[in-house]
Amino acid sequence: MCRSLKSCIVLLAIIILGLASVSPAAAQDSWATDEPMPVARFDLAVVAAPDNRIYAIGGNYPGISSIYLPLNHVEVYDPATGVWKAVAPMPTSRGGPAAAVGHDGLIYVFGGHDRAINPLDTVEAYDPAADTWVTKAAMPTPRAFLAAVTGGDGLIYVIGGAPSSGVGLGAVEAYDPATDTWTTKASLPTPRYVLAGALGADGLIYAIGGANGSSLALDTVEAYDPQGDTWTVKPPMSTGRYNPAAAAGQDGKIYVFGGATSTALNTVEVYDLASWSAATPMPTARYDLGAATGADGRIYAIGGWDDSKAVNTVEVYTPR
Repeated sequence: MCRSLKSCIVLLAIIILGLASVSPAAAQDSWATDEPMPVARFDLAVVAAPDNRIYAIGGNYPGISSIYLPLNHVEVYDPATGVWKAVAPMPTSRGGPAAAVGHDGLIYVFGGHDRAINPLDTVEAYDPAADTWVTKAAMPTPRAFLAAVTGGDGLIYVIGGAPSSGVGLGAVEAYDPATDTWTTKASLPTPRYVLAGALGADGLIYAIGGANGSSLALDTVEAYDPQGDTWTVKPPMSTGRYNPAAAAGQDGKIYVFGGATSTALNTVEVYDLASWSAATPMPTARYDLGAATGADGRIYAIGGWDDSKAVNTVEVYTPR
């Protein structure tokens, strides 16, 4: 008990300062479920556009007489309203394409396959403001199940993929939206398909996981330096996986979601450009999904295959 009013005031001040110095509990990463995508599908491309909306593009749906039924559907999710809507479909239906947003604000979609699983060299660009599509210069190398990443230099780097034989490619080609032209770049050291790609905060372009003729689920991570046109081997993921999704977070880290080994995974791995760590798993195990970071800093994991069916699941990850 205080001996005087003065000593009580001093004691109270000490307590308050002590409480203020206690660090709050560390923020935890978390998942939430959002409005499902109207059309369930897998092998789709997902990007976040400058209009702050998330675009789900193309993909496959199981057909009655075919495993793959490529779609030309394009659906847009507005995180501000929680509403999906359909926009102008792609001119070309395709499964397993890659997509990236150019510095001009257009969404570019590369390759994929047709209903007969023939690889495509098709490139089409979507203008979100006009809701229109334009055909662009074809890729030099037709392929599906590839990755596409926009570099800091404004070029879009198209990496790996599969030709009709299904063997992984090492081809890397750069598209210049300003001139509608292609340039061949240094090949990927580990040829592969069904890989993920992301731009690191260090300006390097990361090729993550995938499969090739000798390994179904790779833990391989290789980084491309656009300035030097060179590749470097980086620390592998803890879990090899094919058909994962990857997205660069606003915190400078790269997040890898799901994928598969022999079955669908719900695990999430985080790369801080030096090492990998585990994050809270997705609620739904799946592969062949897409992911993109929204303007709100949350990462949207969309669609995919859960070992038995195509899903329209949308789960939203909030990093720590």
